[in-house]
Amino acid sequence: MRSSFAPTSRPKADPDAPRPPAGRDRAAGVNASNAWVEMPPPADAGRLGSLQDRSEFLPRTIPEQIADEISMAIIEGRFADGERVTEQGLASRFGVSRGPVRDALRLLARRGVIEIVPRRGNYVKAVSMQGIADLFNVRNALAGSAARVMAQRPVDSYLRTLDRRIAEMEHLSGRPDSEADIKAFAYASTRAVAAIAKGCGNDLLATLMVDLANLSVWNVIWKQTLDFTTAERRTTVGRQFREVQHAIAQRKPDLADTRMRALLDDIRDHAIATLRALRAEDAALEKLVRDERAGPAR
Repeated sequence: MRSSFAPTSRPKADPDAPRPPAGRDRAAGVNASNAWVEMPPPADAGRLGSLQDRSEFLPRTIPEQIADEISMAIIEGRFADGERVTEQGLASRFGVSRGPVRDALRLLARRGVIEIVPRRGNYVKAVSMQGIADLFNVRNALAGSAARVMAQRPVDSYLRTLDRRIAEMEHLSGRPDSEADIKAFAYASTRAVAAIAKGCGNDLLATLMVDLANLSVWNVIWKQTLDFTTAERRTTVGRQFREVQHAIAQRKPDLADTRMRALLDDIRDHAIATLRALRAEDAALEKLVRDERAGPAR
C-alpha cells in the first residue's frame, strides 16, 4: 500500500484546533513514490480507504505526518505489541532521511505508542481498546466540566463561535457521504468542543484538554472516519451539539454537563465499535467502557 507523502502547505493556523508541540523541524526532498510501501493494510481497507485518501486539516511537519500514519496503524492493530521498528526501515518506507524519522519516533514516544530503549531499539506499545476508551472517557469528563462551567457565566463571543461551529456541522449533515465531508464534520465537532473548552474561562481545564490531545493518539483518532459516516448520524450529532449550546445559553450548568457527556459518550461508542471491527476484536462495548458504579472492567 502506498500513501501520498508530500509536504503539506501551511495555510493560516486554526486558533481553535489543538496545536502540535513546538520545535518540529521540516524535512525537504520527500520521495512520495517510495513512501509506505511495506505497511500492512488495514483489516477493512474498503471501510477507511487508503492512507493516501485521508485528507488533512492542519498543517503538519514531515515528522508529524510520519507519526500520524504510524499511530493510526498501531491503533488499527497493524503492528504487534513489542514489535521492533528501526529508523532505517521507516526511512526507507517513507522515502526520507533518518532525521525526520528520529523526530517522529520521539513524538510517538510522547504519545505512548513507541518505547525508545537506549542502545536496544524502538518497540511498539500496542494501544488496547480499553486504553482508547479511557482516552475518550477522560476527554469527555473534561468537556462535560467545561460545558458546566461555561453555562454558569456564558460569554457572548464564545457562544457565537460555538454557534458557527454547529452551523458548519448542520450544513455538512445534508451533504453526500463523501470522505472529505465526513472528515470536515469531525473537524467541526472537534472545534465545537474546543470553543466550549476555551469559553469556560478555566485556563487549566483548557490546557489539560490540549495536552491530552498532543500527548496521546487523540489527534490521530479524530481525523479518521470512525463515526459520522451517514447523513442521519451527522444530523443526530449536530442536534445534540445544538442542545448543549441551548443549555449553556440558558445558564443551566447541570443540563449542559449531562448533555455534553451523553453526546461525547455516544461518539465514543460509535468510534470504538468501528475500531473493534477494524481490529477484529469481539470484546463487548460494555466491557470496554468502565461504569463508575460497577468498578473497573474485568
